Order: sequence, then C-alpha cells, then structure tokens
Amino acid sequence: MLTNSRKSQKGLGLSERMCYLIVGKTNQKASSSIPPPESATTSSGVMTTNTGNGLIAFYYLLASYRDLDKTVADRRGRKSTELYMRIMATKNNASTSNTKASDSININDQQAKRARRVRYDHPSADPRLSPHWKSLEHKETDTLLQDVDAVKAAFDSDLSQFDPTTLALWSTVCGYCEALTTHKDPLQRYNIYPLPIDALRRLVHDEFLPFCRQLLSELPENKSNHRETVRATANAVWKKAFGKSKNAKDELHANSMYVCFRGNIDKRSLDCFGAALVTMATLYNMFDDKVAKSFLTLSEDHAYESHFQSIDSVNGEKATMNNGNDNKEFGTCEIAIAGNTKDVLQTRGSEVAQALEKAHKLKTLPYTISPETSWLYMRKNPVICDTIPMTIAALIGNINCSITNNNSAANSGSAAKDDNASGPLMDLKRELLWILKDQGHLSKFPFALMELGECEEHRTTTRGSEWVDVSHFEFGIDEEVLGVEQLYLEAISISKAVYADAQAYPYFYAGHYHKDAVWQEQQGRESATCSTCIFDPEQEYRLVESVRLYSEAARVASQYRYDMQLMKHMTKASLLMMNDIFTTQQQEGQQQQARTWAKAENAVAAGTWLVAFFDSLLLWEEQCGKQFCEVLTPSHKYSMEKVFQQFSMDIRQKIVDMLYSEAAVSCSASNGNSTSTTASSDNNPSSIAITEGNLRYFSHPRSKRLQKESLLLKSLGKAKVSIREMELTIPLSGDDGRRAKRARR
Repeated sequence: MLTNSRKSQKGLGLSERMCYLIVGKTNQKASSSIPPPESATTSSGVMTTNTGNGLIAFYYLLASYRDLDKTVADRRGRKSTELYMRIMATKNNASTSNTKASDSININDQQAKRARRVRYDHPSADPRLSPHWKSLEHKETDTLLQDVDAVKAAFDSDLSQFDPTTLALWSTVCGYCEALTTHKDPLQRYNIYPLPIDALRRLVHDEFLPFCRQLLSELPENKSNHRETVRATANAVWKKAFGKSKNAKDELHANSMYVCFRGNIDKRSLDCFGAALVTMATLYNMFDDKVAKSFLTLSEDHAYESHFQSIDSVNGEKATMNNGNDNKEFGTCEIAIAGNTKDVLQTRGSEVAQALEKAHKLKTLPYTISPETSWLYMRKNPVICDTIPMTIAALIGNINCSITNNNSAANSGSAAKDDNASGPLMDLKRELLWILKDQGHLSKFPFALMELGECEEHRTTTRGSEWVDVSHFEFGIDEEVLGVEQLYLEAISISKAVYADAQAYPYFYAGHYHKDAVWQEQQGRESATCSTCIFDPEQEYRLVESVRLYSEAARVASQYRYDMQLMKHMTKASLLMMNDIFTTQQQEGQQQQARTWAKAENAVAAGTWLVAFFDSLLLWEEQCGKQFCEVLTPSHKYSMEKVFQQFSMDIRQKIVDMLYSEAAVSCSASNGNSTSTTASSDNNPSSIAITEGNLRYFSHPRSKRLQKESLLLKSLGKAKVSIREMELTIPLSGDDGRRAKRARR
C-alpha cells in the first residue's frame, strides 16, 4: 500500500489557453517567442493558419501561455496548513547553488511561492447595448436564454433531433458569445446573457440558408461530381469571408459561422478552421441527406474534407484510413487553404496527395512528404468527424476564451501582465463539452477531451475534482486520480488505440498538467489580484512525469518527416522544461537558477527522460537525413548543453550510468515506442505512468549519436557540459556517433 497515494495529492495545475492566428513569417517568429520566465505555460490545440504561398497553409499551434489558477478550495484541509508551515520553516535555509538533491526538503523562495497570472473577466454590461445584439433581427416573442443552464437545455434538445442547420446554428451561437466576451477593449465586452437564441436562429435561416440556395443554383449541372461541388463551395465561403479584416496578422476569434456573416463588426475574416467548418455546414445544408456525404477531417495541423470513395466520380484516389471507421476507403478534398488566387481556387477540392505533389513541384515544401509521412495528415490517421455532434464538438473545442495576448512581453523576455480570459465563456464551453461527452460523442476525439480537461483545470467543477479509477486505461496507475487527469489519460488512450499513436498533443497537454500540479494555491478562492501558489515537494515526482510525457511527444514527432511547426513545438517544450522544471527564479526579473531537488532519485529520473526527449529529436534528424531541430544547435538558448548544465556533475553521472545500466531492463521498441526502464526488473512499456510509488527511468537511447561510448553521451558526464557541432553531427557510418560528416542544412 502506498504511503502517499494520489488521493492525498490534491494540487491542480491550471492553464490558460491562449490562441494566436499567425501568418507566414510572423508565424515562425511568434512560435519561437519566449514567455515570461516566471509564468507556467501551456500548449493547446487551436486551429490557426500559416498562409505562406497559399497552397499548404494550415497550422494550429500549441498556444503559448499556461498559468496556475484557481484550484479546488480546501482540498488539502489540515494538511495544507502543515505543509505551508513546514515550507516556511525551511525555505530560508535552502541552498540556491547549482542543482543538487538530498533526502530532506530544501526549497528556495521561488520554489516555495510564485504568483498566479490568469484573471477571469466577468463583463456585466447588458448585451442589448452591444453592436452584435443590434446587428440581429429581434421580435417581442423571441426566446431569451437567461443562464448557462438554459443554454445547456437548448443544446441538448438540438442534439437529440437531426436538423441540417444544427451545426450552423451552434457555430453561430458560440461565435456570438465569443465576440461578446473577448474584445480587447474592456468597454466593448458584454455579458453573454440574455442570449437571443431565436434571433441567432433567424440569422441562420434568413442569411445562411439563402447563401446555400444561391450557391446550389450556381453549381455545375453535373452535381454528381462531388469534388467539383466541394471546390465550388469552399471557394464561395472563402470569397464571402475574405477581406473583412484590414490586417490578417494574429487574427483571433475568427473561427465560426457568426464571423462569416458578422465579421464586419470587429473587422474579422475567417481563419482556416472557421472556413473549413462553414464549408462543411454549407455542404450539409445544400444536400438534404439524412446521412452526410462529407466529413470534417482533422489532424493536429490541418483541416480538410473526407467522403466515402464511392461518391467520388472524378479523379478519385483510394485512401484507407485507420480512424475508427473500420478501414473504410475515403476520398479527400482540400478546403482550408487561404487566399483567392487562381492557383488556390484550383487547389481547393483536390485530393490531399495531389495538393502535396503540386506544392513539391512549386518547391514550396523543403522536403518531399506524403500523407503517409506528414504530420499535416497524421500518417493517414486523421480524426474524421463522421457525425454532426462530433463536428459540433470540433467547433466547441475551438472556442477561444482568451482576451489578452502577451506576445510582445514574451518576445522581450519581460514579465507579462496578467492574462485575461472570459470566465463565462469558459464555463459555457465546459458545460457543452460535458454534454457531448456524456452522450458518447467524444469517444474518438482526443482534442475535445483535452480541451474539456483545460476547462476543468481553469474552472473546476465537482466532476473535475472527483476521484476516479483509471486502471482500465492500462497506464499502470493502481490508484484513483482526479477527474481532470482522467480526461488527459483518456485522450492519450484513444490516440493510441484509434489513431495509431499519431498525435503529439495529448502528451503535451498531460505534460503541462503535471508540470503545474506541483503548485498549490495558497488562497482558497479566486482573487482579483495575483494570489500566491505554494510548491509542494511531495508532488515533485510529477515533474518527472511531465518530462516523460514531453519525451513521448518527441517520440511521436520522430515518426514523421520534417515539419517546421512540429519542430517548433519541440522548441517550446524545451523552453518549458528549462524555465519551469529544471530552473527556478527567486524573484521576478532575476536570473533563473538551477532547481534544488527534494529527492535525488527524482532528479536522476527526470534527467533520463530529458535524455529520452533529446534522443527522439536526434533520431528524428537521423531518419530525415537533415539537421533541423533548433534546440540541437549548440548556440540555442535551450540547447542540450544548457539544459543538462542545470544538473550537478554527480547527478549527471548517475543519469548517464542509468542509461546503460545492467540493472535496468529495457523494453522492446519494436512498436516504435521509446524504450524505458523501472528501478525494479519488470518489463513494462514506456507508456506506464510515473507515480510516487513507481518511479521509472529511461534507458537505451535509439539515436546513433547517443549510443554507449559516443562523444555526445560522454559530454553529459563531464564536470562542465560542452557540446559542440562535432558531437551533434549526423553520422554517415557507424553507430557510435564519432565518425561523421556534417550534413548540410
């Protein structure tokens, strides 16, 4: 029996989902920006666009900033007071020298306390005064929904009956609520309620449906040509939405049907996910079929259309996809490519493989990739939203609750101001996702489960804070966990079982959760100002689990060909580990210092999983035959050298010894998973979670440059870590990483 089970570990890491719409080179710059070193940061799946030359243009980045926020009040009870007194009694004597570990708790100031930076906005202004309300047609007999419970009832009722307009209506409702509550000017933010559901329904019937009928009348006579129909529909949607915004840079809150028809109010155009969603809603309503012929299809990086191969009469390419649809053959159409040039108009409606081939001919992609090797298409394991409710789950999951964007502060490295998020909007998003989950519509949708977990971290309900059994997930957790953690575990489990473990984001979300779960908010209630969070040394093992999960995300990345956005997510993970796990900051504005670990074994275990993270990045480069990872350059701010230098020499030597220890039994990597070990000699997969009673270590790297006796591995055990270009060069022959010639970039 564990002496300190998860049931006694009540800390919740709470995160803020910050969305960015980034275009072209701005995308590259912003995604590598540096958040404030004191803040806890996150990454969250949000549909965004990178137009580039307009052909292969769809990226939704992990959003940048994750902060601790309100936890469940009084979850620790008496123990929290004892822990607080214990930390306060020891922190003044803590050492602030380079990373070291001991059996006693030794916490410095910044590890003991840090400020919470997310604040919830609760606008009270009457929505009837807003330009959004005034843009709608109202009648005295209209139904007005007065609170979130009324919205839930209406939503539940619409899900229970098939109506082609359901998707369009709820995209309009969600877009309206988002526009009301997230304006950057606080004087232009309004309460959601009363919500004019009938007026919004009238917008759909009086404006959207006529748009569909007009488009249908303009289609070619041969309407059986599915691909041409999709092309014409997507082009019409882009033409209608394009140009409302004078500046497409960092455009947020542009992902809904409401923006398509009312984007002129805030001067917004649709982003790529929004255009894909409106295209699908238009197709549903143009053809009054009980079973939709077209399906919104999502990877972690792209959105497009899929359809059963039998209805594609022209230029069809068979594509068998392993996505929970019994390996049915699907045709695909590109629809989420931004722009209105002639080339773009012709590319929409093309098979995804044809679009990639066209991009290769135009030399707009640096490497030859295919749907089978690209993260853009998740190795032909995409999420196919094969029901209307599942498509609705996609639109609700993409509700952006953020208000402020601290990109400038992040770029400068200065301390950020408080991040604001809409509390009522997040509550609405959470409740609608719970309805979808309870009805079984999220059973094949990791992204929606992760977003629900984010909402529960922010605005915790009894469902997120209840203790649940997760032994059926086969993660080796034989104790109850909080409901919010169960959502992340379920997302990982579905990704592995249904989508061939092709998704990196489930591991990122879970890694962020554990990274922040070591902090316990001192105040039991939300405060208008930043409250103080207390570091719990008993939760330190969660930092190890966080690094393990980040390494799993890197392992997934190594399965693909080179992808710039996926690579930048690895850079972001390295940043988070450096700033939030391996270093701390004593006072705001001061330089980060190496973490003082409470337990030596946690430091060693975390170090082995850090090796696993870099091992997968090294392997990724070796398999692609090119050097492209930013953090694998010696001069990078979060390079391998700089991160490992945060460990003392004796800890690093133990890390290196553990990698090829005879006592550590490695696991089979035949399935593509990274190998892992435990302190005991059991033979378990690397997906087994780390708990306080089951501390696990990584062993036997797969990269040639980290093999036993390699120069790179030897560098990690020296008194001063020094990693040069020679140690990082991709070997052309041999396995030890020493005989090599630098591959050209």
